[in-house]
Amino acid sequence: MSLFPIESLGVSQGKRSTVIYLVLIWFAAMSIRLIFFTGYLNGDMGNYIQEAHNIFSGHYSVRELLQYKSLEELVPNTNLNWQNLRLGLILPVGFLMKIFGVSDFPYALFTFSCFTLSYLLVYLFGKELVSESFGLLSSLIFSFIPLEINLSTVLLPHLPSATFMALSCFLFLKGTRSSGWKNSFLLVCSGISVGVAYHIWEFSIVLTPVFFFYLLVTLGPQKVFLKREFWSTFLLMASGFIPLMAAGIIYFYSISGVMFFQQKFISLTSPQWLTLHQIDMANLDSGIYLKSIMGSYYFGCFFYFAIGGFLILVFNYFCGKNRSPENRGSIMVLPLIWFLWLGLYLQFGTSSLSEYQPVFKMSHYLSAVSIPAALLGGYFINTISISGLPKRLKIVALTDARIKTVMIIAYISLSVLCAYANFAGNGPFHRDMTNEHRLKDAIEARQLSGPIYTDVWTKNGLDFVFGYERPVIPFNSIDRSIENSEYFRPAVLSEIKHGHVVVNNIYLTSNHTMDTYVPTLVKNIPTEWTLVTRVFSNSGKQTIDIYEVEE
Repeated sequence: MSLFPIESLGVSQGKRSTVIYLVLIWFAAMSIRLIFFTGYLNGDMGNYIQEAHNIFSGHYSVRELLQYKSLEELVPNTNLNWQNLRLGLILPVGFLMKIFGVSDFPYALFTFSCFTLSYLLVYLFGKELVSESFGLLSSLIFSFIPLEINLSTVLLPHLPSATFMALSCFLFLKGTRSSGWKNSFLLVCSGISVGVAYHIWEFSIVLTPVFFFYLLVTLGPQKVFLKREFWSTFLLMASGFIPLMAAGIIYFYSISGVMFFQQKFISLTSPQWLTLHQIDMANLDSGIYLKSIMGSYYFGCFFYFAIGGFLILVFNYFCGKNRSPENRGSIMVLPLIWFLWLGLYLQFGTSSLSEYQPVFKMSHYLSAVSIPAALLGGYFINTISISGLPKRLKIVALTDARIKTVMIIAYISLSVLCAYANFAGNGPFHRDMTNEHRLKDAIEARQLSGPIYTDVWTKNGLDFVFGYERPVIPFNSIDRSIENSEYFRPAVLSEIKHGHVVVNNIYLTSNHTMDTYVPTLVKNIPTEWTLVTRVFSNSGKQTIDIYEVEE
């Protein structure tokens, strides 16, 4: 089956031209990301950045909380959950914040670097498996996945972990095709990459069976366990993976006294999280991924291409003319297994080994399969052809190259529109820090001194815009579990002697904070509080009121 060469679109090959096209595609992709830059978001992202600042300020919240409570006494909440254990994400961002200060730049540098590495890996995969032109096409498809455009502009673990999973797969592929010291070095580095991915997002451990299935297919299932190559591959990978895993286990044991603290904490608190946060029950809906794949702003038509390539490859594997193990392993078997296994685990897998606890189903989790899906999508576009159709079904003057060119242009156009909808709409990638910056300007313009008391959502935003240099204290919480916690207990407004209370009516009346505890004094402002200033929301319909409190 012929592959679609870039030359058929009038693109010349050569090392120099390849580099030029790689740079042009990357520049276009980065330009879109900068235009649709989301930046800091309250919620999960705020928790990661807060913890990154805590650690490099010498106050890791997990370590400090474990001084008061045992593992069995811990209750998951928005200030402490499994996110706080993802040191593979938190530490590099904290390090960059230590160098560049608290702003959008440090984490954007990290996420853009992860995107760039992913982009190059897609190209290198395509080049290794098929050709340079195929690598360019696949990297082009990957660069304009709507979800990846938006994820590149926020700090969440899914894109970085997918990057290191892809790095592990590429090093594994190169390692199995090499010999001598190069084989050993690449496989050890592949194991290290899996370890890094795991510490970014624990789901990444699910990648490891992909390597087993690949060797099972390429070496032959009959005597695979008797072959030296099989065992040496996994021993070398384990020598890279185990030290990183051991480092995490030892560190958390040193602060908790519990062996395998991370794993036990996740297994223990996952059911509790659903009890405390009923809204997350929606993330167990088995139809979420199908809806996201078939029609959502997160992916546009991306998965239609990927599934098309998947079906073509499966057909060729079982029905093609060259079905020997050698030929099966020489083309796209690794992306095929990678895509299928992770996709099935996201849909049917468990988050606990001790009992079946369905993995949360969220659209951005599909970022884990975006790189193999991009390779499958490239394969689909490369292989489709109208040359075999009867003449009566052909459109006049429409060649394979023109059809594929139209498909690529339509894909990019639709993807950019979808990414814009995610950015400009009311979804999770809508930038929501405008009011916090306006509030900061009002506080600094009036030179308001003393601590600031406000709701927990506004606190998180003000902490960030003030660079964690101004004392901002919450007077409520999102989680009922925090109310009786000595470590996280909010301030009692009736006991305040001096300071300023910020009443953010935007958050306190919004749907996603309906379960918060709002103090009575906020609902009925005491007459002795003095209104200092009022900041209006973007719409001008809601206000953020700043009151001065003096004993």
